[in-house]
Amino acid sequence: MKQIVETWVYEAGENIRKRLTETLQVETKAHANDLVTNVDRETEEFFVGKIKEYYPDDKVLGEEGISDEVTDLTGRVWIIDPIDGTMNFVHQKQFFAISLAVYQDGEALWGFVYDVMHDELFFAEHGKGAYLNGERLSPLKEVPLSEAIISFNTDYLYERPGLELIVKKARGIRAYGACSLEMAYVAKGRLDAFVSDSISAWDYCAGKLIVEEVGGTVISQIHNQVEYLKKEQLIVATPSLLSDLQNACQIPSK
Repeated sequence: MKQIVETWVYEAGENIRKRLTETLQVETKAHANDLVTNVDRETEEFFVGKIKEYYPDDKVLGEEGISDEVTDLTGRVWIIDPIDGTMNFVHQKQFFAISLAVYQDGEALWGFVYDVMHDELFFAEHGKGAYLNGERLSPLKEVPLSEAIISFNTDYLYERPGLELIVKKARGIRAYGACSLEMAYVAKGRLDAFVSDSISAWDYCAGKLIVEEVGGTVISQIHNQVEYLKKEQLIVATPSLLSDLQNACQIPSK
């Protein structure tokens, strides 16, 4: 099954690269900065079609709604973001990814995050490690805050004033705008932590498994335990940074 899905991911990525040479049809969804393109929808249609052909009894949860109405994670559920980082896709033509996860009764089986333009496929299988282009990723190392590179949306500073202290103490701050890739970068050690604002299951389900398979931690700022079918605000980090980030992300009292 893993080999079949990997083939689909590479095929979808090749099609996305070809479509970038054409004029994109860009629309907005919830607000002016929430973009969707014809390629997002076509890519999700591609995956849904393949899944329903090969595994007709499975459920599919996708960002663009070309899938099933998923109200629970019983059975086998595919969770797909056809293009995570659509704004980057539209404006920069890079730093976006295909994110695909397969869950069985609420437990992650496989996670794929494919950086289309850099041809980097991050993959994890539950209990069997995480990989980048077939090479196993090393377990995460402990990193002090003074040496940490941390990614988060800079707008988030207004909602979590405690993060200002993190900005001052950390070695560096980044904002990439593609949740799945930022999580994969934590797993690879290119980042040491990622703090998210409100994101959905298709943004993080694949990345969560990849991070956890190298010893990283993924927790919800809202309920600690991640609730997959609700909007989440996550802390993704090496264990050594978790306490600092939890303290910094406390919602101020009103």
